[in-house]
Amino acid sequence: MIHRLICHLNPRRFIYSYAPPHKGWFTDAGMDNHEGDHSEWYEGFPTLISPV
Repeated sequence: MIHRLICHLNPRRFIYSYAPPHKGWFTDAGMDNHEGDHSEWYEGFPTLISPV
């Protein structure tokens, strides 16, 4: 599987999938529930360790 990571000085927050069967926008500004807390979807994921 190939993942594309792109960095920008002014990033746009969205998730797009190129892999079928879920090809398309997962989230983008203006879509339902783009903003807000999505932590319930990530129960059991490892905690993010920030270099700060």
